[in-house]
Parts: sequence; structure tokens; C-alpha cells
Amino acid sequence: MIAPPKRFSRRVETDTIAHPKTKTPKRNPMRPLAAISTLTLMTLLLQACSGFHFPKLGLPRVHKITIQQGNVITQEMIDRLKPGMTRSQVVFVMGNPVLQNPFNKDRWDYLYLLQIPDGGSIEQTVSLYFKNERLSHFTGDLAPSSQSKKDEETEEKEPATQEMGSG
Repeated sequence: MIAPPKRFSRRVETDTIAHPKTKTPKRNPMRPLAAISTLTLMTLLLQACSGFHFPKLGLPRVHKITIQQGNVITQEMIDRLKPGMTRSQVVFVMGNPVLQNPFNKDRWDYLYLLQIPDGGSIEQTVSLYFKNERLSHFTGDLAPSSQSKKDEETEEKEPATQEMGSG
């Protein structure tokens, strides 16, 4: 009986490359590098999901800025608001309102938001109400200070006098 002929096949593995001069297979140098980089990437992704925090090494970080939105509302502005002021006088003191309700033209809302990086945030709101185109009252996070009330009382009691300078 005759044995079947042997088949010679050049089977080249995916991780080897035939050397051009010696025709002998040589390992692909990129294969281990790809395996190491894949393993490193998977490790980093798993650490990111686990809540592991790297220690602060003093390396440069992303710069975070302080964000201000809306109208800046100061105590001085609130102290200058008086009932009976016209809308244009209020705009002069407070600036244009952030929100004007299209269904209620007699209410103006002033909002101020300050977001501090790696900290909290500060939010202030003031709502102004008008009757007959005049400021009737306002509500919000700030109230007129007691010093401004004392100044008003002293102005009402003592009329302002101007001194003439000698020249």
C-alpha cells in the first residue's frame, strides 16, 4: 500500500514574521507591546471605576476658573432701593433684570450665581414688584441694612447744610 504524499505547508503564525535573509521565522516585536499597552489601558480603566484616588504629586492640573452668572447684587444696591422709584431709576441702581416674566410685567427677578472651583457656590436672588410703574416692595436674600435706615432717619431730622469754603 502506498502512503499518501506528505503535504508541505508553510504555516506562519500570526505573531511571527519570516526573516528575509535566513527565511526563518522571527517573533513580531509589536505583539508584546500591544499586549502590554492593552493590559495597562484595562488596568487604568478599572482603577477609574473603582474610586481609587491617585495621591497628589504636585503635577500640573486643569485650571478651573470662578464662574459668575447673572447680575451682581450687593448690599449697597439693596440699600439704594426705595419704594416709589420708577423703573428707569431701578434699572440705574440694579441694572437690567435677568428674568422678566412675560405674564407678570410688574415683577423683575435678579439672580446672581458664583461658582468657586473646589468649593461651593453662592446664589442670591432678589424679586422686585411694581405697582403703577413704581417700585412697591422687594423680596430676596438681602434686606436693607439697619445702617441705611439710620442714615435716612438722620437725613429727615437734620436738613443737609452746605458749608461755603473760604477761598
